[in-house]
Amino acid sequence: MKRPVVYALLFFIIGIICGQHSTYWWSAVLFLFSCLLSFAVYKKTKYTGALTLICFVLLGIVLAVAEILPKNKALFDAAAENKTAKISGSVVESTFVTFPCAKVVTDTITVENESYTDSINIFVYSDKEYKPGDKISAVGTLSLPQRKKNPTDFNTEAYYRYNKVFCALNAVNVIKTGEFSSLKVYLRKIRHKFSEIYDEILPSSKAATIKAVVLGEAENIDSNTYQKYKNSGIVHVLAISGLHISVLAEMLTFLLKKLFGRKTRYIVLVFLLLYCVMTGCAISTIRATLMFALSCLGSFFYKKGDTAFLACFILLAYSPSYIYNTGFCFSFACVFAIVAVNDVLIKYIKDSKKRAKISVFAMLLAVTLACKPLSVYSYYTFTPYDPIANFIVVPLMLPVVVIGMLSGVVGLFSLSLARFCIGIVYVILSFVDTVTEFITRLPHSIILTGGISLFMMLSVYFVYIIIYNYLMKEISLRAFLSGLTLASIIFLTSFLPQRAVIFPYVGNGDCAIVRYGGYTAFSDIGSGFGNNAGEKVIEPYMNYIGSTKIDDVFISHLDRDHIDGLIQIAGKIPINNVYINKNYMPTEYSHELFDALTKNNIKINYIEDGFSKKIGTLTWSAFIADGYDSNSSSVVYKLDTDKTSFLFTGDIDKTVEEKLLERDINCDVLKVAHHGSNTSSCEDFLKKASPKKAIITAGYKNTYGHPDKEVVLRLKK
Repeated sequence: MKRPVVYALLFFIIGIICGQHSTYWWSAVLFLFSCLLSFAVYKKTKYTGALTLICFVLLGIVLAVAEILPKNKALFDAAAENKTAKISGSVVESTFVTFPCAKVVTDTITVENESYTDSINIFVYSDKEYKPGDKISAVGTLSLPQRKKNPTDFNTEAYYRYNKVFCALNAVNVIKTGEFSSLKVYLRKIRHKFSEIYDEILPSSKAATIKAVVLGEAENIDSNTYQKYKNSGIVHVLAISGLHISVLAEMLTFLLKKLFGRKTRYIVLVFLLLYCVMTGCAISTIRATLMFALSCLGSFFYKKGDTAFLACFILLAYSPSYIYNTGFCFSFACVFAIVAVNDVLIKYIKDSKKRAKISVFAMLLAVTLACKPLSVYSYYTFTPYDPIANFIVVPLMLPVVVIGMLSGVVGLFSLSLARFCIGIVYVILSFVDTVTEFITRLPHSIILTGGISLFMMLSVYFVYIIIYNYLMKEISLRAFLSGLTLASIIFLTSFLPQRAVIFPYVGNGDCAIVRYGGYTAFSDIGSGFGNNAGEKVIEPYMNYIGSTKIDDVFISHLDRDHIDGLIQIAGKIPINNVYINKNYMPTEYSHELFDALTKNNIKINYIEDGFSKKIGTLTWSAFIADGYDSNSSSVVYKLDTDKTSFLFTGDIDKTVEEKLLERDINCDVLKVAHHGSNTSSCEDFLKKASPKKAIITAGYKNTYGHPDKEVVLRLKK
């Protein structure tokens, strides 16, 4: 059987998916599919070992489940209940994004007079930055990573798992108790010194870029630079590139070979391992180092390219949650594409000189095609000019990395000489900035596609696989056409719904998105206190649904948890109309809203009871009762579609609900009033509305006790 590692990896990934989604019925379907696939491989290859591939599915399940299960149940429960704890331990990593965060290996953890000596990793968040090598004692509140609540949210749970972090401590008091030394700490100190040198010899924007590509410190890149690189399709260069590390390793091997002979590759491997640790073990660096290490161990596989698949297998075995790491997926998508196109070129072009001439272009095209589905799935955009940008920029980043490293070393002895050495890097980075400026100004430089489903993305990769196998003559024309047909069916039946009413999680606030074809509307755009829902939820969600503007915003009342998100996005996203109660009750936040709307020339429409607006098959209606405060003055909006009706009740209380009993409030879906507070949702109102489904917009572990248990019981009746 050719390339057994590839088959093993495929079955292993199926097992990981089954293990991480063990509660879903389709896990059983996947397992059955893997059994049938194992038998099909056996029938095709006549290799009895193919039947053992199912063992890799079981291995994937076991490792995935083992990673999810808590290592210490008592500590897990304490973190789930946000209990106060005191920890002592050693800082092994530190970063600063919105506030300082230190990764601490604990010596002891004390919770309610119960001490644990487990050595576990904890993220400690505080108001002061601590460096690797510090020993600290901290007191604060334990917490678990929050589950992903919106499809656009960052997967914090997976991030904790592949970083081997158990929980977080939101510290209120941190004391430095001493220092410790280790090779890792020493390497991180070198990294910090290099960072200081780059700050001295380059302007801040260029220093931030060189620190990202050489040291793996991407947090200092300003948002404007990041956006230009992203819109040009070259944001991946703002990280340590596995490709450049591989080329650097080969260069070092070539330069040192005459001095050290066969030992050269092992010396280079040691250098790569030290560099990997120094730069924070970025996934692309780990992948390149691991592949180099496997090549040093010798050729145990059918083809040299299998080292990439084995490296992927090893990393997933270490942490199955790497499968959710976008950098991991991009890195290996690029490598697999290079392996595949190299196989095809070797098969069809026997002349090595001719093959070398077109290999660069062919591999660039293959890498671009390999990354496109993942890019659209992750970022909801399509950048048509990125092959041009990558063709220009990627080769230029190699001298940036090499000269940047040498300049850092020179800077340890002479900053003046380092400034001279880094000059060419400044010129290259300035040219790259010019390229990104030019690319982003081209027409349709970035096309908003909206989110695509996982199955849609996988169907595209399935097409790539069957094309590769057909070109390599591994499958017949009949199998090729059958595969294309199956992929087309999966693709065409996997579109996300274009007609939907969505309730994104914005904390303890109200927000509903109405998306019907090309029409986009909101019922309230609120934000829980302390949440920047505008930037973190609404803007990404607009990209996810593929919408560039908001047609209508229907505001129930002017409390902050119903308008804060609107204030935040005004001026960033085009908004045509905002509808507000003509007799609104002012709040302390009213002036912020009206200032934001007026400043950005957004039309304000004041409405009264009986208001109605029809858009195609949609009809908005407004019910307004006389209220005595902001909550009771909420506008109740009803949305009727051709199939379903929705009732958005703002924060009305029982007195207003009683006034609405004579109105047409019957609905299929009810947005429960006031976040499920017991001041609302009386039995008579619920009976009259008679919803089939109810949505409660309440923040996770909010301090208000929402939703009230009695309200939940009334809804269940």
